[in-house]
Amino acid sequence: MATINVTVYQESNAVLVVGGGTSGSRINIEAGDTLSIVHNAFLSGGGNITVSGFSTNQFTSASNLVLAEGATGTRVIKSSPTLANVNITCAESGSSNGTIFLAVTGADNTPNAFSLGVNRIANPSEQTYFDAVTITGIDVAVTASVSNGQVALQSGTSAERTFGSSKTITNNDIVLTRATAPSGYSQSKTITLSVGNTSDAATLSTPNNPATGTQINLGISSGTISMDNMLDLFMGQSQSFWNYTRVSDMGSLYKGGSYVPNISANSSIPTSGAIDFSDYYGCATTFYVSTLPPNKATFRDTNANQLTGQLYWELGVDWDIGFGVGQRYNTEIYYVVTQNIGSVTVNGGSNSYSINNKSISLSKTVSANTESFNSGFITIYYRSLVDNNVTGTTVMNYAINFFGP
Repeated sequence: MATINVTVYQESNAVLVVGGGTSGSRINIEAGDTLSIVHNAFLSGGGNITVSGFSTNQFTSASNLVLAEGATGTRVIKSSPTLANVNITCAESGSSNGTIFLAVTGADNTPNAFSLGVNRIANPSEQTYFDAVTITGIDVAVTASVSNGQVALQSGTSAERTFGSSKTITNNDIVLTRATAPSGYSQSKTITLSVGNTSDAATLSTPNNPATGTQINLGISSGTISMDNMLDLFMGQSQSFWNYTRVSDMGSLYKGGSYVPNISANSSIPTSGAIDFSDYYGCATTFYVSTLPPNKATFRDTNANQLTGQLYWELGVDWDIGFGVGQRYNTEIYYVVTQNIGSVTVNGGSNSYSINNKSISLSKTVSANTESFNSGFITIYYRSLVDNNVTGTTVMNYAINFFGP
């Protein structure tokens, strides 16, 4: 609540007003504010000044103020005033009137525009965080709520930092928004953050069913076929970097087992019993993201010490590719990190395809007693070693947050 101070006095047969605005530049006053008017005894050369024009549509009292020299009078704007321009008349017998020009306004409960950031993609039923937003442009507390999600404050008490259906927001608060992805593939829902009278929406989607992958063919339909031909296709490359040595027995090459998918291209491959190299003419595997990489976030309280937050993803641990473990080692990868809010240090990966790019980590170090919010997404580009024309991408979101003491 604010107090508007105005001085009035009589001089040369006129009531003069200091600090009372003009018809073209009114004094803004809102619910709960006080108008304080002082009759300056040192400047005034007349008698009492009567102040009138206090309508009960705007003021808690409509009675006139009669101010002797040196006196101060006040009037208070009611809790739910009629919003309007109001002229307050200041009169003294034998003098021309002065005017206080007011604009009775409502409390500003409309925040400036904000953005939840880019649309998100997440695994079915996975929890995902959107960009943090700083709320500005309000001078009263308002409510923040999220449709299809939850909201929390970055700062404040532990209760305020706990996600819930709604929170009370004041100017310059930082709001965090999270939501859970739909339960099935190829689905989406709209997440809307509403703060006071301002809102923004983003879409949270799940990817296509990973089982709908690309078929990679052996490419041999007659003539010579070798054990290595089949092992390269189904078992992947032996990778000393990742301590992987592929199996090499025919018993692992039955259709429907751990390495050979039961698809029409493999119809001539038996599921048990006698097996022959010629059974593998025209055979194929399927190449797809079999387990999607998870979105990850870390929230840490800072204290008197420097603190580091870190996130880590590894192919074969957090996500996987293709039918059977062999395709994991038939894959070249690189990563592109898009930092929407704040900044992080990227460890691992490269800007070109490599069999060694099986992991990536992000880290952020902050000083003691620091608040910091850092978020964005990582695009993983992958392709098959067997057929470099078979490529794809998948995306995971990240957030590394630090709360102050």
